[in-house]
Amino acid sequence: MQKKYLKTLEFCLQILLSGTSRARSLVNYLMSLASGGHLCKHPVDLTLQPHCHYTYSNLTKVVKHFHYTEAILRDFFTAYADPPKVLHSGKNYYTIGYDFTKLIKAYSHSLESRVYVLMSNPVVGKVCVTAGYVLGALHYLSGAGGFAPMVSLKRIDAQEDKDSVALSQIASFMEANEKELEKTLLFLLAMDAAFGKAKILSSLHKHKQLVGLVRLRQGIKVWTLYKGSHAGKGAKRIYGDQYYLFVTTKTKPTLRKGVTTTITQQSITDLTADDEQTQKYQLQNGKWVIVTLRRYNNLLIRTKGGANMKDKPFDLVMVTLQDADSGEMVFTRPLFIAITGELKSDVSTWEAYKEYLQRFDVEKTYRFSNNNLLMNAFQTCEATHLDSWLLMTQMAYWLLYVARDEIEQVQCPPWQKYLNNNKAANAPQNQQSGKRTLTPAQVQKSIGAIFYTFDKSLFMPKVQKNGKGRTQVIKLPKCPKYPIVKKHKKSPKQRPEQLNR
Repeated sequence: MQKKYLKTLEFCLQILLSGTSRARSLVNYLMSLASGGHLCKHPVDLTLQPHCHYTYSNLTKVVKHFHYTEAILRDFFTAYADPPKVLHSGKNYYTIGYDFTKLIKAYSHSLESRVYVLMSNPVVGKVCVTAGYVLGALHYLSGAGGFAPMVSLKRIDAQEDKDSVALSQIASFMEANEKELEKTLLFLLAMDAAFGKAKILSSLHKHKQLVGLVRLRQGIKVWTLYKGSHAGKGAKRIYGDQYYLFVTTKTKPTLRKGVTTTITQQSITDLTADDEQTQKYQLQNGKWVIVTLRRYNNLLIRTKGGANMKDKPFDLVMVTLQDADSGEMVFTRPLFIAITGELKSDVSTWEAYKEYLQRFDVEKTYRFSNNNLLMNAFQTCEATHLDSWLLMTQMAYWLLYVARDEIEQVQCPPWQKYLNNNKAANAPQNQQSGKRTLTPAQVQKSIGAIFYTFDKSLFMPKVQKNGKGRTQVIKLPKCPKYPIVKKHKKSPKQRPEQLNR
């Protein structure tokens, strides 16, 4: 055994020695999935890979007896994470991200709690709806080669609320890291615009060591803190001036009591920024851009749905990109990022922007998991078996992440050598190891060479007598079919006078 492959071998041995049922066959399937998942159309095709020593009938048994809990997997994965990075303020931190994705199960009529989900449609302006599940995933954003391995992955049932599930996953992760949090460790949580609401922002304040980097939708209203004096009785005024997340001030006609009036929507740019930075840097495609960051401290949004936001101000970072050569805007709309949490001042403006950009790696992870790890290809009539398969794809992705620094040369066929050379030259450099960081697809092409150096006797099946099998008299019952659950929007609260009508 070569020393440079010890980390990958340790990962496989930890699963082998974990005491789970059918651990040998589990490791075989994970190794086959990590090295040859992109060559297969169905999970049973993994049995034809050179690193799998089991038959296709054994796959169902592995999935059925898979009993890893979320807590065990979380502790197992975080042990292989890179050391924390250091903020400008001197505090150690990790960047994590949360997002929803979909699992298409249009023809799995025996799966219960399926809902209607949107799927990609190449036709512009048309929406394609199908049946499946919504998945909530918490990612570890490494910033290396586009890797964003999942720390927590949960299938959301039709009866569950997506936002509540997301908050429970985040709370479970933060509670598991209480010991690390005592060591001045921060977690920067990057979330997209779907989470820029009072229910999410207020809940993030429950965790002291958590700083949220949440994108806000364009056009929403924000308020400054009221700085005037309080005179007279009654509650103190909290909200100050009102602004809209627009680039320029707009006017909007509105109808009130039969009279048309004009409302002025004052732009956030009319407010003096507390911090403004301009920097020129090069994108991955070689294009030079000028990024302008404007930070507005201590802004508020309104309380909604019982989520109190009066005592939870956030900092707003407005991001605009310009082409360095032509001076034209790269994007027509700016990016608005809310920095929320008790320790938001420990994160600088530039750090908040750079760390939030890693959130887009989660989209690459979903695409890679579906295309190269067969996450959406497993067919079953048992929802528990589906959950087990999702965890197996999660473990295979982590196996690729662990092996990324132990691969020196990407294995490419002769007709793709140009691809290998170009990607190796442009690959970002790892700050800790000093080596070029490979992408998940590059690691998958070359990880099989590492598995060939392992001792096969550790992962070979044990010789056993043939089982009796199932008698011919036994007939399995037909699986019941379940309808697709249509989730309706919550009806608005009716006033007392409306109820009396």
